[in-house]
Amino acid sequence: MGRLYLAIDPVLGRRLAIKLIRDGLEDPDARARFMQEARAAGGLKHPNVVTVFDAGDHEGCPFIAMEYVSGDTLTALIQRRAWCRSAPSSDSWRSSAGDSRARTAAGWSTVTSSRRI
Repeated sequence: MGRLYLAIDPVLGRRLAIKLIRDGLEDPDARARFMQEARAAGGLKHPNVVTVFDAGDHEGCPFIAMEYVSGDTLTALIQRRAWCRSAPSSDSWRSSAGDSRARTAAGWSTVTSSRRI
């Protein structure tokens, strides 16, 4: 729904990501969805979700200013992790409950049997 830009906060000097609504999506419904996205993301606080610092309209262009996180694009991560779909069966995992939750969140099946080593 938008374009992302890397920017520098002029007051704090920190790097941040600025999301602008994509060209061609300036209709009122798109603007409403964009601002709804800002409100939804702004209400979240989790270590795996970027922090929204500000949202609004600048010279007629809606924006979301958020925490910048360096790293690969989601597309690159998915391509590099394509092997995850062929992960070993759950019987061969020897892991903690935390690892089990992480695998479940990644789309792997839940561990149905495990043995402590």
